Amino acid sequence: MKKFIFMLAVMLFTLNGFSQDGKNVTQKQRKEYMMKTFKIHSKKAIAYEKIRLELINENEKLKEQKLSSSQFRNKQKKLYKKYGDKISQIFSKGRFRSWSIFTQELEIYHMLCDEKLVSRPQMKALQKLESETETQRLTLWNKNIEESEKFNQKDQMIENYRKKIYEILGKETGEWFINYKQMYFFSLYNMDKYKTCFKNAYTIAEIEKEFRGKRTSVLKSKMKNAQKEEEFIRLEEEKTNKILASIPGDVANRWKKINSNTLDYVMINKYGLQQNQLTKFKNAYNGYAISSYKILSNKKLPDSDKYTQLKKLSEQFVKKVSPLFSETNLKKWKGWWEYDFQRRMKRKGFVNTQN
Repeated sequence: MKKFIFMLAVMLFTLNGFSQDGKNVTQKQRKEYMMKTFKIHSKKAIAYEKIRLELINENEKLKEQKLSSSQFRNKQKKLYKKYGDKISQIFSKGRFRSWSIFTQELEIYHMLCDEKLVSRPQMKALQKLESETETQRLTLWNKNIEESEKFNQKDQMIENYRKKIYEILGKETGEWFINYKQMYFFSLYNMDKYKTCFKNAYTIAEIEKEFRGKRTSVLKSKMKNAQKEEEFIRLEEEKTNKILASIPGDVANRWKKINSNTLDYVMINKYGLQQNQLTKFKNAYNGYAISSYKILSNKKLPDSDKYTQLKKLSEQFVKKVSPLFSETNLKKWKGWWEYDFQRRMKRKGFVNTQN
C-alpha cells in the first residue's frame, strides 16, 4: 500500500498546492475528531497533538536536506515509523492498531487524518481504491498491446480513478489529495534531476505548475497564433525569472542548464541515446518540425488533408530515427510518440480520416 502514493502520482492532474501546517482545522476540532474516531480520552488526544507537532517540525527539517529521492523516501518512512512508536506508547494496543492502519506511516494519510478529518469509512474506501487501481495499472502495463494504446487506456483509468476519489472524499478534499500526490511525485523527480532537497524541488514543481496553467489558458484563448507564440515566450521568461529568484544559485544553475536543453536531457536519460545518436535525432527532428510547420501553415489545405500529411510525415520521422534506439527504448519512445501525436492532432481539431 505504501508505494501506491508514489506509483499513482504521475497519472494525476495538478490542482492547488499543499502543506502540512494544520491550518485547515482547529486544535479543538482535531481533538474531538481523534477522540471520536479512535475512541481515546481527552488526555491522550492532547498527548497525540504534542507528538504530531514534533513530527511536523522534524519532517520539515528533513525536507531541507540535500538527498536523492530514494534516500528522502526511506528517511521519511523511518521518521514516521519513529513517531508511530511514540504514539503507540500513549494509545492502547487496539487503539494504536486502528490508528496505524488508518495512517500507515505515510505523510498523506496523516494529513487526511490530522488536517482533513477524514472518516474511517472514507479512508477504508480510499485505500481499497488505491490498491485496486495499482493492480489495474500493473495489469495494463503488462498487457501485450501497442504502447500507444496503453497510454490511451491509462488516460481512461485516470479519469475513472479521479471520479471515484471525488465520490469518496468529496470535491474539495479530493482535489487536495490528487494534487498532493502529483506534487509529491514531481518533487521527488526534481530532487534527482536537479540534485537538491525536497523543499527546493517542490518550489520548482509549484512554479512550473503555475505556468503550465497559464499556458493552458493561452491555448484556450481566442488569441491569434502569432499572439499566442509571443505570450508563450513572455511566460517562459517570467517562469525562468521566478524560479531563478526562488531557489539557491547552484540549484538555479542546474535548472537553467537542463531546461535550456530539455530534449537532450529526456532523450539521454529516459531513452538512452548516446551523444552521437542524439545529434542525429535532433537533426531529424528539426527537419520534421520544419515540414510540420509548413503543412500547418498551409491555409489552402483542408484539415483532413493536413492530418493525412502530418501522419505520413510522423511515420517517416519514426522510421528514420528508429535505428538510433535500443529495441526496448524504441518501443517506449515510439509508443509515447504515437500517443502524443494523436493528442496534438486532437487539440488542433484534426480528424483522422484513415479509420
